[in-house]
Amino acid sequence: MDSARPVEARAAVIDIDPARACWQRPECSDASELVFLFHEWEPAVRAGIHAYVAYPGYEFDAIEPVIDAAYQRIRGRSPIPWVRAAPAARRVWQKLRHECQRSGNPLCEGRFDTG
Repeated sequence: MDSARPVEARAAVIDIDPARACWQRPECSDASELVFLFHEWEPAVRAGIHAYVAYPGYEFDAIEPVIDAAYQRIRGRSPIPWVRAAPAARRVWQKLRHECQRSGNPLCEGRFDTG
């Protein structure tokens, strides 16, 4: 009989609405074009959010090709190429990482407590 204890997974709770909303306000964005053309930048922001949730503990650079591929699938009619969209995805990634690390949740770095 296997004596291993079951692993209890705890989900990292990330509220993406404030992250998305932040990009629509001038005080949160580094460039005014991000505010005025949010509908064009939203796919980059969404790619960063979804990649962070899907790959906790990974560095942005390590999975940038995966994020780029996701961006290409979801960008729709956005005229913004990945080379310009990547900094927006990176910024939202960094913001989520900072907020998650501040919460002290071990899942923020991909660490799972197996007790």
